[in-house]
Amino acid sequence: MAEFVTKSQRMLNSLESGINSLTITDEETSALKLEATGKYRVLRLLSTPLKCIDRLPTENEKVGIVLDVETTGLNSQIDDVIELGMIKFIYKDCGDISDIIGIFDELNEPRQPVPEFITKLTKITNEMLKGKKICIATVNEFIGNADLIIAHNAAFDRPFCENLSDEFSRKRWACSMNEIKWFDYGFESLKLKYLLVELGYFYQSHRALNDTYAVLKLLSTQLPDKQETGLAHLLEFSNRTTVLIRAIQFPYKYKDNLKQRGYKWCENNKNEKFWWTEVSLDKKDDELRFLKEDKFNYRVEPKLTTISALERYKSWQKLL
Repeated sequence: MAEFVTKSQRMLNSLESGINSLTITDEETSALKLEATGKYRVLRLLSTPLKCIDRLPTENEKVGIVLDVETTGLNSQIDDVIELGMIKFIYKDCGDISDIIGIFDELNEPRQPVPEFITKLTKITNEMLKGKKICIATVNEFIGNADLIIAHNAAFDRPFCENLSDEFSRKRWACSMNEIKWFDYGFESLKLKYLLVELGYFYQSHRALNDTYAVLKLLSTQLPDKQETGLAHLLEFSNRTTVLIRAIQFPYKYKDNLKQRGYKWCENNKNEKFWWTEVSLDKKDDELRFLKEDKFNYRVEPKLTTISALERYKSWQKLL
């Protein structure tokens, strides 16, 4: 895998402004010496910003929000949010991140007790949540001026957030897991904790605010062999308009052909079943020609939906 700039090089060069300012301590000096031997690799505890900068974006700046939710389960139709963490930051279209201008972190008591496996994963107990309620008015105010909301697996977070507030449905969304081509850069997993370890950091995962700090670190890091940050790569994809293609009643015996082409199976709560894929506008016609190849004998007209960052990662129930 193409290597990131080493920690020792980062210490000698300018560090990422506003996010990872470090001072060389005795411990850091020792860590650098170990790494310099080539025999050791040292993981640093991911540092978190001590304060926010109270300011508005200038003419050439935009406002982004990184968020994460902890929930009682995986189904946004029946499960509840138990924690919402958000970090608001200033960025430019080139992908540079400057100041953090807001932090939000609140717990929420669910309708049903938190399952034991969720408590083991998050360390969030029913006692911690008793009487807690996320203030939706505060949430709406916090996200009000956001140009873009980013989550690591936005297809999971967005439906839960839209259950909390309709304001989330009016925002543009992006996904740091799927809109940065991590595999192309030699990474072997899309999991947030793994990506941070590859960057040389560790942190307490599965708490909302900690995970948002981790995502912000991914976005602010320069990608291997690229003169751009993770955020720059994400913005390039997020700004594109794509087409969602749904192949309804496609012949079952050809399902492997669809899988090999990247199609996924969906059964939504409207009792609809279909294979789907999302392609760029310039590849739409090629994809439709593929579905209509004579060998498939597919006579149903595929359903097409134009997708932008405003619609991307909505639940099927709200998208279709």
